[in-house]
Amino acid sequence: MRTSSLITAAALLAAHVASAQPIGDLRSVPPSDAYILADDAPVDAIILKFREGSAIRLEGARFALGERSTRDEQAMRRIGLTAGDMEAALRDLDRLVGGAQNVTLEDASPVFSNTPDDLQRLRETGERRSGKALADLTLYHSFALPGGTVYAEVAELVAALNALPIVEISYAVPPGTDPQADAPPATPDFEFQQGYLDPAPGGIDARYGWTVPGGTGAGVRIIDVEQGITPDHEDLPPLVAEIGPLNPQSSNHGSAVMGVLVGAENGYGVTGIAHGAEAGFVSHFGPATMAQAVLVATLLVEDGDIIVIEIQRRGPVNGQPCLPGCNVCTGTATTPAQDDSIPIEFWQANFDAIQTATANGVIVVAAAGNGGSDLDDPVYYGQFDRTVRDSAAIIVGAGDPVSHAPSCFTNYGDRVDLQGWGRGVTTLGYGGLFDGLGPPSGPGLLQQSYTANFSGTSSATPIVAGAAAAVQGAVLAAGGDPLTSIEMREVLRAGATPQAADARDIGPLPNLRGAIDRALHPECGPPASGDWIVSDTCVVSRNLAVPANVDVEDGASLIVLPRVTLDIVLRQHSLEVRPEGQVFVHPSGRIR
Repeated sequence: MRTSSLITAAALLAAHVASAQPIGDLRSVPPSDAYILADDAPVDAIILKFREGSAIRLEGARFALGERSTRDEQAMRRIGLTAGDMEAALRDLDRLVGGAQNVTLEDASPVFSNTPDDLQRLRETGERRSGKALADLTLYHSFALPGGTVYAEVAELVAALNALPIVEISYAVPPGTDPQADAPPATPDFEFQQGYLDPAPGGIDARYGWTVPGGTGAGVRIIDVEQGITPDHEDLPPLVAEIGPLNPQSSNHGSAVMGVLVGAENGYGVTGIAHGAEAGFVSHFGPATMAQAVLVATLLVEDGDIIVIEIQRRGPVNGQPCLPGCNVCTGTATTPAQDDSIPIEFWQANFDAIQTATANGVIVVAAAGNGGSDLDDPVYYGQFDRTVRDSAAIIVGAGDPVSHAPSCFTNYGDRVDLQGWGRGVTTLGYGGLFDGLGPPSGPGLLQQSYTANFSGTSSATPIVAGAAAAVQGAVLAAGGDPLTSIEMREVLRAGATPQAADARDIGPLPNLRGAIDRALHPECGPPASGDWIVSDTCVVSRNLAVPANVDVEDGASLIVLPRVTLDIVLRQHSLEVRPEGQVFVHPSGRIR
């Protein structure tokens, strides 16, 4: 149980490790060409990251060399930069920014507003736990741009910044958007029905999760990172945190996400997948960057808690045409085009913030985005290739609720881990199903609005995040150690409902019957030779051929997950189950 409703940075970062760092500073950083945008793409800031070890700090309206640690000195020697080289480069930086039309040094601010000591402790604990080198987040800075600025106006400055020897990466950031979709035709059934709660293959079998101790998400905290919410909606629990200014244009979006996650079990409205979890909200609207919002969320949670990222940005132009009739991609009179929109971890500051969170034991679930794009396209320079870099976040695509084929607008590729419903999701916000004034009577009151048509990777992502919270709650209730983000994305794929045959890979839809069993019990299989003696409860999560006899002993259970075949060749071998043992075969699993 938690002892307080808000976790402070001091509580999370109490374990301070020694300054000696054997890990080194080997990190994957994309080339600057990866961030080239269309000339007319709107941009609202320039991000600048100095090289690891440079210890450059913002002092007033100028950058200066700070005190360097032994690790910093080693990093500078590896790349051959002296203090004199860095001072000269800082003077060049002053001249570049001083001669620019769109920015001044007065527009500069740290991307992460936490104290350097807190950022360093977070880095050290994450490196100790993950064994991976993490970025020095104190080296990230942002230059705010005037409204209406487009990429062509700052491209030359960004290129010049990247040419400085003290700069690791610099890029212009497009504004973020909610990855929502209005997927016609509107769902004709306006009952208060949440089909995504149903058993597989249609839903994720959330109601089964509720029968398992902790399977309502009890003991788990979920922080939603986006732009807006209606925090006093009648069907939401009290939020444990509400940080940052709210964008009134996104109030419905945040409420819809929260309704899927934690809608209250109160006899009216909707019931969230993880309605037993705590929930909070961190906004990236206004002066806060997306990366800073992720870090703030990280400081609000503990091991095994969940951050949900509901944002996308327009990335490089990839030339991939939208599928015919896919108006989410091409836009409508009321919905802006979302083509080329991609997951926010593409941008390095966001990636480093997410990796810092997951390295500290936090599960991150993020929308794949509605750009209709192949994330394996070379235009992204391998930044969605796990062999190049892996933030450990769970990336979610949008699938059809019936066929589980990829929605026309969803991004896809090897980096997309799982899918959720991409249309027809009943939840809070928007109205149309009920709006407090009696349907169908218009917008109504935000505090009493419901929809049956929440869509996009926006609707898919909280379905997967809710499943993750249900699994984590069950693990905690059973006395287990919290699953990490990487462990969770593998567990959620166990026994999951596969996507329909399609070259666009978005992964399967979670099935909580299989996922909870996989999380609570170890994987098992036959020995290399001899009979297979099952002496405890264990799970078979992959197809197995067993060329031997199987003996399930007293008190043991052999669990075969959905869509798994345990082939014992019973005509040749025996399956013996002792009086107090049991064999449980999930629906669509089989023994032959």
